Amino acid sequence: MVLFRQRSAQKDIVFIKSWNEQATGHYLKPDQRWGHACLAAIHCAVMEEA
Repeated sequence: MVLFRQRSAQKDIVFIKSWNEQATGHYLKPDQRWGHACLAAIHCAVMEEA
């Protein structure tokens, strides 16, 4: 997963690459290994900037 932020006076933008690329191992959804940890980490990062 790659997370970039571009700051401006108007809005913050978050880019998430490879949202559901299961074939390459790049996906962002709950799984047996990590559960909701990846989604929770992104939520925390985005919400602390809000």
